[in-house]
Amino acid sequence: MTGMVSIPPTVWEGGDLLAVDRLVHAAEDRGVPLLVITEPRLLDEVSLRYQRLNLRTNEGSRTPAFDALRERHRKLHDNRKPLVRADYEHAVDTWQWVLRLEPRASAEVQLAALLHDIERLESEADERKEHRASDYQGFKDQHARRGAEIVRELLAGGPWDVDRVVELVAQHERQDPDVDRTLMVDADVLSFFALNSAGYLAHYGLQATERKVAWSVARASERIWPWLYYKIRLPAEVRAALG
Repeated sequence: MTGMVSIPPTVWEGGDLLAVDRLVHAAEDRGVPLLVITEPRLLDEVSLRYQRLNLRTNEGSRTPAFDALRERHRKLHDNRKPLVRADYEHAVDTWQWVLRLEPRASAEVQLAALLHDIERLESEADERKEHRASDYQGFKDQHARRGAEIVRELLAGGPWDVDRVVELVAQHERQDPDVDRTLMVDADVLSFFALNSAGYLAHYGLQATERKVAWSVARASERIWPWLYYKIRLPAEVRAALG
């Protein structure tokens, strides 16, 4: 069938998730992002990795204003650049995790999830720096603060509580008792594991990945653990790093 991407179960279960990504990217680039897997038992796992191909929305995000913002966000990303493409996919995926975890999430927390890493378009579009940071938390906090400034400019005049979105983005790299920030952090962390951890391991090595894993789970809530242990397919080294 023309335009259909077939994912053999042996490829998926073999653990080379980046090989599956290449199949999906090829389909997306042809404008036919269709997924087929010949084992129904694996469909939920595959769907978790590629949530962006079957978008969830709710009342807060099913509006012309949200659609326009999403399109503006998409056009900011030059997806010919591998790092920019990875960041764009992570942004959309984090938004989708917010709705998976809380279907009634406000427009503000959805926007914060979609825009939380917008600063990387300035600092890491061509080269990743975070894995070399000596003060990892300090690096992340600076990233969040600058991202919040960009978000304020991007959302100016929109029909949202812009201050709330900015606040969420500014604090997204730390654990926080605020319900919306906890939701966003959990979504961000789950997206890293489900979508980005295989690539992170391949490009930055085991030591950097172990630090990223430890830092990620430390800022998330206990809500992430059933997903990590029972529902998300992870590279063996990433699963080992979870302990």
